[in-house]
Amino acid sequence: MSQKGTKEGPNEDCTLIKRYNGNAFLIAVADGMGGQPAGDLAAQIVIERLESFDSNSYSVSEDLVKSINAANLAISDRVNQDVRLEGMGTTVSAVFNRGSLCHWVHVGDSRLYLVRGRKIKQITEDHSVPGFLLAEGEITKEEARVHRLRNLLFQCVGCGDIKADTGTFGVTQGDMLLLATDGLHSALPEEVIVEILHSTPDLKEKLQNLVKAALEADSQDDISVVGAQI
Repeated sequence: MSQKGTKEGPNEDCTLIKRYNGNAFLIAVADGMGGQPAGDLAAQIVIERLESFDSNSYSVSEDLVKSINAANLAISDRVNQDVRLEGMGTTVSAVFNRGSLCHWVHVGDSRLYLVRGRKIKQITEDHSVPGFLLAEGEITKEEARVHRLRNLLFQCVGCGDIKADTGTFGVTQGDMLLLATDGLHSALPEEVIVEILHSTPDLKEKLQNLVKAALEADSQDDISVVGAQI
């Protein structure tokens, strides 16, 4: 689910939901930057590379990273072909699930959360100034959420050399995976996100309520959320 924020211009977010045999799935969000038409193009490129991911891979995490690196080169190639696209790039957060195991890959400040009961855990770390300060214990989550440099990224796909974060974690029945661009988490603190997720049992309504709350909080950034219930 993706909704334009209150700022002018097109929605530069892209999402992916792909199902495979055996109840496996791949979900992703990407937040493009660089202005029209560059931002949405960069986001589309990284989502297209992920869409071609082979679910039968013997090295899932490695191949997810390869998809991101391929997108990074493809975006750079497009800029070399058209200088008007210079400066474009995108964040990406993606997770592949089969059974009780999840593999994830991440660049930028979109996020992957694991929600278990009334507890929410941020799996990814923001590649931003407040993200770094938070990881170092210098500021709180709330201070990071409203930090004046929260939009300054250290890494993005298409912005030169990158090193995607990747990892695995286990899930159990009843867990929820939530992917979101910064239009959501810059507008809503985690405790509010958890309360909204428990406001209804229906997954689609949960996501709709998150987007509605972010808009009511005057989120200027585009808001994209993808969820999966285990």
